[in-house]
Amino acid sequence: MCRCCHHENGQVEFCALTYCSKIGTWRESTFSLHQRTLNSNTPVACNGLLYWLVGGTEEETVDGIFAFDPSKLTDHNPSYGHFVNFPSGLLQGKGRSYDINVRLGLVRGRLRLSQLNISKRKGFVLKIWELNYDNNFNYDNSDDDDDDDDGSSRMWTLVHDVRVKKWIDRRQHVIAFHPENGNVIFLLFNCRHIYQYDIGEEMMEKVGQFSGDGDEICVGDIRTYTLVHPLWPTPIHARPSASASKS
Repeated sequence: MCRCCHHENGQVEFCALTYCSKIGTWRESTFSLHQRTLNSNTPVACNGLLYWLVGGTEEETVDGIFAFDPSKLTDHNPSYGHFVNFPSGLLQGKGRSYDINVRLGLVRGRLRLSQLNISKRKGFVLKIWELNYDNNFNYDNSDDDDDDDDGSSRMWTLVHDVRVKKWIDRRQHVIAFHPENGNVIFLLFNCRHIYQYDIGEEMMEKVGQFSGDGDEICVGDIRTYTLVHPLWPTPIHARPSASASKS
């Protein structure tokens, strides 16, 4: 659990509460981000770290990802937190990197990042990247000699880059990734209808909608969590019967 505290001097401090099931105790740690704040979008837990979209304190735009160990990060021990640059192909600035246009998710245990922007020629442009953990040792890229100034090409792999004109809606957003199928995402259309989109097959299927009396759903208020269940339940052996134990 992470809560935000605003101070009179304008500084924003975050307090992370972590429960350890092994010893049955809570741990509290506090940290602050210089001129940035954690975005209200759902963070993603992956490889022992919490990945959270971050942006400026005044605008609803995001400019990167903060990856940290919530049980260890403090202002006195900042080595457990790192800033992850966006990929170089992600459009940034007002109207492009609003938090409702950028989404984090988990696919087969790996972190993915999407950006959906409405095209001027109708339709939308969708890009999805996957984080390269094997080449992601230096999050701040201060010593990186990659072709990109920020080293983002080394950190991210572009897995999808599509331009769609078949389904047109000015209010459409990525709200979730399929946890096992890297070609499938879930979109919100017209602030109410939920569609499953198969990128490879170019198939759009309505899978649900939000209930209500005509009130529109704010995409910024939607929270999605990846729940991965085994393909087959773990077998539990039957308890030996009384007759079998006597024999």
